[in-house]
Amino acid sequence: MSYLTKLEKVYLIYIDRYVQAVTFRYKTQISGNAEKNIRKILNFGHTLGHAIETYYLGSKNHLLHGEAIAIGMVCESYISYKQDMITKAELAQIEEFIFASYGAVKIPETDHSKILELTLHDKINRAGEVRFSLLNGIGDCKYDIKVNKKQMAAALAYYSGK
Repeated sequence: MSYLTKLEKVYLIYIDRYVQAVTFRYKTQISGNAEKNIRKILNFGHTLGHAIETYYLGSKNHLLHGEAIAIGMVCESYISYKQDMITKAELAQIEEFIFASYGAVKIPETDHSKILELTLHDKINRAGEVRFSLLNGIGDCKYDIKVNKKQMAAALAYYSGK
């Protein structure tokens, strides 16, 4: 018989995942040049997340960095799903975890085009192309994946429909 509430269980899972993420980040940052590109997978959620964070910076709807990246992770998971890199069940699992941890933030459709424009300034872009790190299954990530404006718009629309 479990004495933990559902919320306590979610927090324990969150803490476990956080420790795993910090450990992974530390290991990738101290890695040598042979593993230089593996650091790019840490950008998962950041391309759209940074654009969202920047758009709302200084506004009454200001988001914390983690909140914006969480939105980016849901959007970029959706792109991964649409590219057949993760299953619908994996997308649902990711959403459940992120929404339990951060909740959902309303992003009006009128803000989408301005957010998309901000993705053009992301540091991992190359030759004017927006690049993403996308999931290739839970626990696996591919990087330097070109994503077009239509795919990003669909991801924001998907998130906004949640």
